[in-house]
Amino acid sequence: MPLGSFEAWARWVRDPLLVLGCVDPVTRIEEIKRDDPERRQAVEFLIAWRAEYGDRVTVAEMHDDLRGLVGARGVTRQAMAQYVNRLLNTRIAAFHLIQQTHGKWGASRYILQADEGALSGPGSLAATARSALIEEA
Repeated sequence: MPLGSFEAWARWVRDPLLVLGCVDPVTRIEEIKRDDPERRQAVEFLIAWRAEYGDRVTVAEMHDDLRGLVGARGVTRQAMAQYVNRLLNTRIAAFHLIQQTHGKWGASRYILQADEGALSGPGSLAATARSALIEEA
């Protein structure tokens, strides 16, 4: 399993570890990502976002429905916007969130891109988070 652009690291560190019979560090990274509660919360948020609103929405349009996934019930629209802004331009699970602004004073629309193939995979973080949401319901 490749790890981004870390070919030199793989040759010098990973490959010798695998030859010695050690656990693959890349597999361990996947486990850590899967078990991270903040990452899981973000994935649950993005899954709920995509299910409820599709791929384009403003924070104002989704505030009342999704604020429970960000934290306490008293989350303001500004706090929701800050949470969404922390997720901007990051790739998490099969999601990539980008922002589309409309002029200086216009409301920003957020575009949630998703790799449908990775979302439907049985071992993906999105699939794990989705099953956890189903179990809670």
